[in-house]
Amino acid sequence: MNCSHLSNNDSCNCHGLLIECTCSRLLTFLMVTFCCANAFAQEQTTPASSTLYQAAVEIQDEPDAPLTALAVTAEVYQHAQTDLHDLRLIDSFGKEVPFLLRQRSTTRLQRESQSRSVTSPELKPLDNGDLQIDFSLQENAPAVSFITLHTPLDNYEQHVDVYQLATVDGGTEPTLLTSATIFDYSRFMNVRRNGIRLPDDNNARRIRLVLKQLTQSQRSSLRTLTRKLQGEQETGREEEFSVIDRNFRIDRIDLTSEKVGVQVTGPVLQEWPITFADPVQDDAEKQTLIEVTASGQPITEFRLISDQTDFQRSARVQIWNSENEEWTTLATSSLQKFAFDGVNEERMTLQFPARRETRFRIAIANLDSPPLQITGVTAFGSQSELVFMRSAADQLQLQCGNVTLNPPQYDLAAIKRLIERRAAVAQASITALLPAGTIAETAGDPGAMITSPFIWGPLIAVLLALLARSLYSAGRKLNTAEFEDMPSE
Repeated sequence: MNCSHLSNNDSCNCHGLLIECTCSRLLTFLMVTFCCANAFAQEQTTPASSTLYQAAVEIQDEPDAPLTALAVTAEVYQHAQTDLHDLRLIDSFGKEVPFLLRQRSTTRLQRESQSRSVTSPELKPLDNGDLQIDFSLQENAPAVSFITLHTPLDNYEQHVDVYQLATVDGGTEPTLLTSATIFDYSRFMNVRRNGIRLPDDNNARRIRLVLKQLTQSQRSSLRTLTRKLQGEQETGREEEFSVIDRNFRIDRIDLTSEKVGVQVTGPVLQEWPITFADPVQDDAEKQTLIEVTASGQPITEFRLISDQTDFQRSARVQIWNSENEEWTTLATSSLQKFAFDGVNEERMTLQFPARRETRFRIAIANLDSPPLQITGVTAFGSQSELVFMRSAADQLQLQCGNVTLNPPQYDLAAIKRLIERRAAVAQASITALLPAGTIAETAGDPGAMITSPFIWGPLIAVLLALLARSLYSAGRKLNTAEFEDMPSE
């Protein structure tokens, strides 16, 4: 608005109107900004909902145990967050009870092995074609648990008898310890066993090995083809195979001694509930596919069941990637099961890093072999537990599912000190996990954004500065107009 062409009174009125107009515009701007911020806050904080679950805690009557451990059940894993940060223990007064979240573990005995080679064996070929090998243990050497025959040969099958010639008490009568078959079937599949396990209670100080029928006949892979011709017509054909007599060569004999007594701490494996679909044969990829459905428990291995024997197959464990909508491989392992000629070996477990997924898939490579028939699948994995002071165990409730909670930060010094001192721990369990209410999941309080001084403080300061500047400018123009209208002397 330009007031320079008006008279003195009109100019004063004009500048007053200018100030009023400026204040009105600033007020309008302030109201519009407030409405926009309110609408934005409401849009950004539209509440969703999550269900809060809780269950009563039941503690075993062990008054001498200062600590209590509560295992996380399959139902809790199903409704809790991935890192379990929403777990809470609530007492009868509605206050949180501090707890330490850890993985359940156990201490077990593990065999410790020590290997050495036979240095001075005594060999004697027998008249019936067998080979006799005698050797003695050193004076302070521990008893032998396992004998390994190292050979450069492949595609063989060799029977071995193991005798005990001398014992600690001076006995010298040969005693049969075990009979075994060592073999290499690499012509058919990658299967090999060149070791012999001895009874755990043997105290043999001098040992005899008898290898049966040391010389074996092996048909050569090459053949000779002879064609008989009369003129240009073939009148006959002969095929000849070469048979080679091959001796069983031994490069080295290793002895392994095992002792029990090494304590190892490892996780407790808990069986988790799953369902699996009927196997599907993928003829294009020559593989068997088995889909497994879980409920979010931490699974570390699948154990497969099959009535078939004498096989070895490669298998992969996969999870469903919802973002890329494809299967991602977690781990690759081997399944095998043998039952023939005294050989009983089974490895039907697929292990992988712990995952809390709902969809798994097992892919078994068949290649050109008949499909492997899987009749059962079980899942195992680690399990967490909550450890808390027994003094706080009074009508406790376990809660989970509140996604608005942050990870708890408790003073756990006393609990850790008791664990270090290996204090007794009472076991606890929970009743059925039931819904206890609905929790609003919001990104924040809508009013908190609108009333925040960090937002409105700088905005009001800017508006006041603009208002002061407008008033100052209007005042200067008003003074200038009054000065110009004063009569000159």
